[in-house]
Amino acid sequence: MDSTFCLIDDKHVLLHRILWISELPHFCGKDGCVFEGRYEVRLDQHESLFASRDERDDCLKSLRKWRSDSGRGDWA
Repeated sequence: MDSTFCLIDDKHVLLHRILWISELPHFCGKDGCVFEGRYEVRLDQHESLFASRDERDDCLKSLRKWRSDSGRGDWA
């Protein structure tokens, strides 16, 4: 897959759509919440996806690579 995408759940997401990625897993305390323990990835258009820890980490790596490939340098 092209480096402008990352895989979250079963979706190939364009990196430029990502606004932020949660550092901590989701916890709302509601009975039956299917997202607890997963990491929120906030997209434009008021959308969110919930990623496993490995998916979150891979997405962050993809964002860093995409940024460095664009000639803008790397983030911490």
